[in-house]
Amino acid sequence: RDVWLHLDVDVIDPSEFGSVGFPVAGGLRVGEVLDLIGAIAARWPFAGAAVTEFSPAPAADDTDLESLVRIVEALRSH
Repeated sequence: RDVWLHLDVDVIDPSEFGSVGFPVAGGLRVGEVLDLIGAIAARWPFAGAAVTEFSPAPAADDTDLESLVRIVEALRSH
């Protein structure tokens, strides 16, 4: 069966990814999100995915954008 994945990036710990509307400490690390994407894709093919809640501040650095690109590329590669 194919699956749809919906990822709100506000599940990522704000110490690693702060460009969200509702940051909450104690979330996943970016690497853990990438590992989960790989684990899900190893078992079920993706039919599609949604990545939501990205809300960069005007003065944000590119670190969060780079992490977001890594996540999207992980989804695209599966």
